[in-house]
Amino acid sequence: MEIGPQRFEVVEIARTPEQKAQGLQGRKHLPDTAAMLFLSENPAPLVFWMKGTLIPLDAVFFDAEGRILSVQTMAVEPPRKLQETESAYERRLKRYSCLAPVFAVLEIRAGLAAELGLKTGDVV
Repeated sequence: MEIGPQRFEVVEIARTPEQKAQGLQGRKHLPDTAAMLFLSENPAPLVFWMKGTLIPLDAVFFDAEGRILSVQTMAVEPPRKLQETESAYERRLKRYSCLAPVFAVLEIRAGLAAELGLKTGDVV
């Protein structure tokens, strides 16, 4: 997969609900040549969070024509506190969303989208 000058050698595709829920949780590193692609069978607004994710990521939201709808840098969340319930932890996590119908989301290393000059409205 290529976006501008960047070639992604490894693109994992999150197809199942379990793969989508897992995402890139637990990863300690994401090379510039790797990404995770989330596909939506029925384009709709999507919401992401960084539960259990150890590295900051950029989320690039696309429509069905390959137009960038939004680019968001997602920060690592503080871990769940010892006395915190799972539901309380999940409630405090920041949400990253795109309200337009989203066909796909590409997660890449945080900052890479800016380095590549990706911005809302670009078609890739």
